[in-house]
Amino acid sequence: MGFSHSNHSLTNLNNLSTLTINLLDEIISVFSLNCISPWTYDPDDENNLGLLPASRFVNVSRQIGLTFTPSESRSINKELKLKGIEFIDVDTFVQLLDNKIRLDSDIKSKVPEFTSVEDFLGPKLDECYTILDWQKNGKLPSSDLKHMLSCFDEGQFDSSKLNTLFKSAGLTNKRIISKDDFRAMFLPISDTSFFSVRLFDEHKPS
Repeated sequence: MGFSHSNHSLTNLNNLSTLTINLLDEIISVFSLNCISPWTYDPDDENNLGLLPASRFVNVSRQIGLTFTPSESRSINKELKLKGIEFIDVDTFVQLLDNKIRLDSDIKSKVPEFTSVEDFLGPKLDECYTILDWQKNGKLPSSDLKHMLSCFDEGQFDSSKLNTLFKSAGLTNKRIISKDDFRAMFLPISDTSFFSVRLFDEHKPS
């Protein structure tokens, strides 16, 4: 029955990120509430007092406000099993959380924030239109668009689907499609404010 000890102790804060240090009291409190205690332990867990079952790591971490994708949760649990880690002490818990916080911060610095789906997808749709408009005159024949769509899903995107795009964008069937028409067809929701997101919000210590 294995459990892991970290390379540092809670008395050595130099190895922790600033955010982890700011959250340290909360992290330790959450760990204390969820670890095996003398008042709640099963006789079989007598040797694991003060430790957290590794299988509960992700769920307990969520109590601190961290988020995990389903694939991330599976990967973490798989890695713990491969390493034979069944229980985690408080040092290891802090270290694993610090790794997660650093990873999220690294992703945040590389993923551009956007305020709406239109702001994010609009430039990409414009780029796609420019490629399709090979004559570069801002007039894309609907026949060219129909040909492009027919290449998707083994021809499942037929002319009826093009008519649906026209309708959803509030357009009549047109022979020539402008860049604005193209945007409206593939981004038909006029009010996308409810899509507004910040992929990774900064934690602001109180």
